[in-house]
Amino acid sequence: MLKALVLICWICILGSASGTDIPNEVTVTSAKHSKTKNRDESQFSATFAVDSDMVTKSWTLPGSDGEAWLKFKLEQVHCVRQIVRYWKTGGVANTWTCTESSCTCEGNAESCGFFTLVISVEGEVPGYLPPSEECKYGDSVMIQRTGAGFSIHHLSVAEMIVAVPDLSIVKKPESVSTVVGSTVTLVCEFNRPAETYGWRYRTTSNKQARVNEVAKLASGKWEQRDSGHLVISGVDKYDSGKYTCFGRDGTKNVFAPAEVTVNYFDTSEATGPESTQIVLGEAVTLSCGIPASFPPAKVTMFRNRVGEEPELIENTAGYQVRHDDTHLELVIESATQEDAGDYYCTSVNEIMVEGTFPFQPHQSVSGQLRVEVIQPSDFVVPNTHVTGEIGSSVVVEVSAVAVPAPTALWVRSAQGEEFEPVNEGSSSRIETRLDHNDYRYNYSLSVDNLSLADHDTTFQLKLMNVAEFVSSPEITILVNHLICHTGKLAQEITFDLEEPVQLTCPRSESAYPEESVRWRYNNISSSLKVYGNNLTTDSLKREDLGEYFCETYNIAESCMYTITLKTRTVPREEEMVSEEETEEPTVGDEAVPDDMKSMPDEEIEPEEEEDEEENICPNTNNYKEMSEMCMREEWKKLECSNEDGATNIGKYSCGSLSKRCESEGKKKQCCKAIYCWGRKLFSEFPDLREGTISEEETAPKEEKASIAQEKSKKKRCQGSYKKMNRKCLEAEWTEMSCANQDGATDTGNNSCGIWSKKCEKNGVACCKAIFCWGRKLREDFANNGEVMPKEEKVPEEGAPDEKDIEEKQTKPKKKQCPGAYKKMNRKCLKEEWTERWCASEDQASNIGDNTCANLSKKCDKSAKNVTCCKAIFCWGRKYEDDFLGY
Repeated sequence: MLKALVLICWICILGSASGTDIPNEVTVTSAKHSKTKNRDESQFSATFAVDSDMVTKSWTLPGSDGEAWLKFKLEQVHCVRQIVRYWKTGGVANTWTCTESSCTCEGNAESCGFFTLVISVEGEVPGYLPPSEECKYGDSVMIQRTGAGFSIHHLSVAEMIVAVPDLSIVKKPESVSTVVGSTVTLVCEFNRPAETYGWRYRTTSNKQARVNEVAKLASGKWEQRDSGHLVISGVDKYDSGKYTCFGRDGTKNVFAPAEVTVNYFDTSEATGPESTQIVLGEAVTLSCGIPASFPPAKVTMFRNRVGEEPELIENTAGYQVRHDDTHLELVIESATQEDAGDYYCTSVNEIMVEGTFPFQPHQSVSGQLRVEVIQPSDFVVPNTHVTGEIGSSVVVEVSAVAVPAPTALWVRSAQGEEFEPVNEGSSSRIETRLDHNDYRYNYSLSVDNLSLADHDTTFQLKLMNVAEFVSSPEITILVNHLICHTGKLAQEITFDLEEPVQLTCPRSESAYPEESVRWRYNNISSSLKVYGNNLTTDSLKREDLGEYFCETYNIAESCMYTITLKTRTVPREEEMVSEEETEEPTVGDEAVPDDMKSMPDEEIEPEEEEDEEENICPNTNNYKEMSEMCMREEWKKLECSNEDGATNIGKYSCGSLSKRCESEGKKKQCCKAIYCWGRKLFSEFPDLREGTISEEETAPKEEKASIAQEKSKKKRCQGSYKKMNRKCLEAEWTEMSCANQDGATDTGNNSCGIWSKKCEKNGVACCKAIFCWGRKLREDFANNGEVMPKEEKVPEEGAPDEKDIEEKQTKPKKKQCPGAYKKMNRKCLKEEWTERWCASEDQASNIGDNTCANLSKKCDKSAKNVTCCKAIFCWGRKYEDDFLGY
C-alpha cells in the first residue's frame, strides 16, 4: 500500500542563511555561472551564492550570447517545492513555488520580472518514483536573466519528500537439480532498485560467504547480473548448496532462498583392492575406494577364480563386509586356499535426470590375494647404539616378520671378541622379552646395573623357523664414562725463558663421549693463551711461571690436572757458546764476528757439507719429483747436450714427455722431459741448452762447499716475504741495504700484503714489506730497522779463555739440519716448528688423511705455512708419539 507523506523543509544547499547547520541538507556537487565579474573568482565566484556567509556574493555577467545564468547541480533527483533568494541582511528577496508544470515568483517585483527559474533532470528519473503535482523533479536548478548581470548573496531550496513503495521481491528463485557440467540460472527480481542487493551461499560445510566475494565470481564462473539473476556456468559438485537472494533499503531487508542440487559420479577415487600376500590361517582385510557420488553410489565386491564365474561377496560366516563414505572393506577372519583369487568392486549411481540415467556403472581394477608362508625377514632395529650411565639399565630392541613363529637366539660380543650366546641363567642382569602382533614379533633384551665392562658390547638376534638362522643388525651398548689419567694428575714442565711454550692437557685413559677441555689459572699477567685444547705463548716470560689447571670433562665425569711451569737453569759454560755456532754463515761482514774479520781468508774454511741428495736421486723417469741436482745428473748421464732438438719441447707438455720417455725409452724424449721439468721447476735451468758448467763445478775444491752452502741458503729463502722465516728476512734486509733506506721501518697504515705488492715497483716498498713481515714473526725484528749485532760474551771466572774460544770458532760447524723433513731428527723438526710459528697456525697439528710424504710434497709445492706445519708434525709423530707434547 502506498502512503503519501509531504514534508516541506527549508534546506540550505551548503548551509543556512544565518550560518547555522540545517537538517536534511541537500548536497551541491557543482556551482557555475555564465561569466564572473572582472573575472575575479576570489571576489565573485559562483560558489559564494550557496555558502553560509551573507557577506560574500556571486556576481554573474552575461555571456557571449547575452544571457546571464547561475546553475547548481544537486547530488540526486529531488522533488523541488520552493526556491528562496535572500538579501545581504538575511531578508527574503524572492520566493519561487513550483508545481509539476511550472514555478511562480513572489517578493521583489523587479526581480521577479527579469529572473527566470528552470528545474530539470540531466540524468534519468527513477521509474519507481510516484508522480506528484505539488513539486517538480530535478537534479539541476538554474536562474537566468537576459541582457544584464546579477548578484546573489544566498539561495535556499525547499524539497517535498514523496514516499516510495516498500522494497519487495516480485519473482523468487526456484530450487534446481542438475548434473556436473551444466549451467544454472537463479532468477530474483525486485519491485524497484534496492540500495544493496546480492546473493548469499551456504555450502554443505555450513560456511557462509557472499557470492560477489567468492573467487569464482571474479573468475567468471559465477555471474551476478544487474537484474538480480545469478548464473552458474560449468557446474561442479562444490556448487551444491543453499543460495539466498537478498535486498536492502534503509532498514528494510528482503530474502528469497533456493536449493541447488548437483548430481555427480566421480570415479577417480574408485580404486580396487591391493594385491596381498598372507599366511595360511591369518586374517586379511581387502579394501576398495568408493567413488565420490551424489546420491551415494551402490558398491559391491566380487571374487574371480580361474575357470569360475565371478562370485558376489556378502556377509556370511567368516566374512564381514563393511563400508563408510570412502571405502568398502572385506574382512576374512581366517584365510584358506579357497580365498585366493582376484578381487574387484563395482559402483553404480542410479539417479535419473530428465528421464535418463546420466552415469555409467564403474568396475575397479582387480587385486590378487595370495596365501603363502613367510620366512623371518624385515628386521627393524630402533637404535643400533644404546647409551646408558654406569649403574643404570638399557633395553635392546629388535622386531621381525616371520610365520610360523621362529626360534630366537641372542648373542653378544664383548669389545670385538667372538659372538657367544647370551646365557640368561648365568647373569641376573640380563632379561629377554617377546611379544607379537599378527606375524611381526618384537624382541627386547634388558641389561641392568651397567658397568664399564659393558662398554662397547655388541648384541645380535638370530631367528630361525625353517632351515637356518637369519641375523639382525648389530646393536652396541655404550656406557658414558671418563677415567682420569692418574699418572699425570700433577706435572712439572721446564722451558727456557723466551722459548715458545705449548702446554697440552693430558688425555683421559678412557672416555665416552669424547671429552672436552677447559683451562683456568690465577696468574692474570700470564702471556699464555688458550689455543684449541692447549695453552701457548710465543716467548716464555718469568711472570708466566706457576701453576696451570686443566679440566677434561664429559656428561659422565671430569678430571682436574695440575701443570707447574718452570724455567731451567742454563749452565755458565753453555751461555758462553756464541750464537753463531748454531747458525748458518751468512754473506757480508755484518754477520761475521769481529775477531774472525781479521783472520786470513785461508783460515776461515767453510764447512764441507755432505751431499744430502747424492744417494737419493730416484732410479725412475719421474722427473717431476726430482731435485735440480738430480736433473742435472740425468742430463749429463744421458749426454743430452749432444742430442739434436733435446731442448725443443714442441707441443707436448712436461707430463706427456715423461710418459713418452717411459713408454718409448728414447733418449731424445727423455732429454726433452728433463729440460721441460727443469725449466718449469728451476728458473736457472735453461743453461743446459748451451751445455754450460755451473760455478760450483768449476770452483776449486776448497770453495765448493761455500758456494754450495750459499746456493742452498738462497734456495731455501726463495719465495714471497710472507713465506720466509725470520733468518731469511734478515738476510734479505742486509742484502738490500734496507737500514740505509729512508723510511724503511715506517710501515704506515698499509698491511704487509700491500707492501709486498708495491715491492715490484719500489725498492723502499720492498724494505717496508720485509720489515712488516719480520715484525709479524718477532716484535724485535732487525732492532726497528738495524740488523741486530751479536752480543759479545764477557768471560767470567772459570770460563774458557780466548784461545779456547778461538779454537772452538775455527772448528767445523756442527752439522746443519737437512732440507727435507723426512731426514730431520726430532730436534731439527722442533726448531722448524718454532721457526715457522706453527703453534699459531689453525689446525697445524691436524694431519688429516694425508701421509707424511704427501704433506711434504704439498709443502714443497704450495709453501703454505699450515701445510708445512702439518708435515713437520706428521714426521715428528713418526719419531716419537709425544712430539711437542701432543
